Amino acid sequence: MIIPEPAQPENAFPFRFWTKKTLAERFRRRSVQSDGVAEDAPTRRRGSDPAVSERRRSSLVKTAAILPAKLRAWSSKTTVVAVEPTQEGNHTASAEVKSIILTLPVELILQITTHLDLADIVSLRTASRLTRSLITANEAQITRQLARQLLPSYALDLYPLSTPQTLDFHYLSRQFHRLLISSRLASHLADFVTIEILRRTSTRSRRSFQHKHEGMRRRMTPMIFTLVHHFETFRAAYLQSLSADIETDANGENDASRVVVLEIRQMAQYDADVLRNALQLYTFLFPAFQRHLRPPTYAGRLERSLRGWSRAGPPAEAFSALFTIGGIREAERIWSIRVYERRRKALDDWLDNLTKPETEDKDKMPDGIPDGTGLYPSRLIAGQHLPMPPLSHKDAALLLRHLPDARYSFTHSACMVLHQKGAITSLADIKCSSQFINELLEDEDSGDERSDDE
Repeated sequence: MIIPEPAQPENAFPFRFWTKKTLAERFRRRSVQSDGVAEDAPTRRRGSDPAVSERRRSSLVKTAAILPAKLRAWSSKTTVVAVEPTQEGNHTASAEVKSIILTLPVELILQITTHLDLADIVSLRTASRLTRSLITANEAQITRQLARQLLPSYALDLYPLSTPQTLDFHYLSRQFHRLLISSRLASHLADFVTIEILRRTSTRSRRSFQHKHEGMRRRMTPMIFTLVHHFETFRAAYLQSLSADIETDANGENDASRVVVLEIRQMAQYDADVLRNALQLYTFLFPAFQRHLRPPTYAGRLERSLRGWSRAGPPAEAFSALFTIGGIREAERIWSIRVYERRRKALDDWLDNLTKPETEDKDKMPDGIPDGTGLYPSRLIAGQHLPMPPLSHKDAALLLRHLPDARYSFTHSACMVLHQKGAITSLADIKCSSQFINELLEDEDSGDERSDDE
């Protein structure tokens, strides 16, 4: 039995054959039909009425006619703010700023800026002369509010908010930089514990261990931040003490006793728990860094001889110079290099640059400055605005001649201060590396501590 195909109505166009030309023709015919001049036009779609179309068209015409008047009425309600006349070229003497935000009181504008990132505030300052003068005049107040909102409590304790004369956006940029370096080094140490100590080498095992990894990073970040503050302040005090003896032509005291006195004076301002945690982390960090700068364990004697690798790592003086002169920032930069050969070369090149004469681009931003993170504009901490800027050739050579033992001097001074504070009674109270790692791996309540990434 053959079923006949249904008859297609006249001027029917199947969907698959519709083209731009077909749709344009149908639209033209309907437009002509709505004007009442469609003689050969196709049958109208059900529900379409010429009277309804005419009412819609007249309504659109009326709306389009009154729209310019409404726009002029809305524009007249905005306040015009006069700007200081400019002297460049043939610019006009005043400019109209039709912005509702700029017409608000200064207190409200400052409150709005506290909800922006530091990079956005710096960009807003360069938007116009009015915003630049407004933000520059209230830079100390904005910085103080942002610091209390964004910085953790341990950062404000070690670097308190200074006077309004010296409180600026550079303070926030340096704080964010210190926090970022501390968090990165804590993440590297957590990777070292996960892979090198606990031997979780597969992707599946590391994924299941991710919550423990994040807990270790979060716990070690405040400890590393304390070390950042210590080495930064100790280098400045030690260099000032050595320079004062040279200016007065005095022999001064012994370098070892001088280092102990300066370190004890510096560590006395730390809380007992903060100093004990920093000491336990440092006793783990120093040997871990030494292990990280030795050849891989899978490299045999033949491979080491062909590559020119030494079985032992760099000398102890190299680590003392790295922590005393370069600080935690330089240590994190070298640790972050994945390949062993490049890592050793980076350390050797950094040590060689300490003894080389100064170059013209000394103030150039060194490697390791995070860029593109969005936390802060990197130009605010370029050159001498760094938390621990590169030293001149003269100062670096002076510290190299009187280089302290960074490992044992720090441990000895910290134990003396903790004993004076009554936090420990003997060296047995200081946890070893295995006990310290077990303590880091303990479950913690994520709500107890404020995350440093905020």
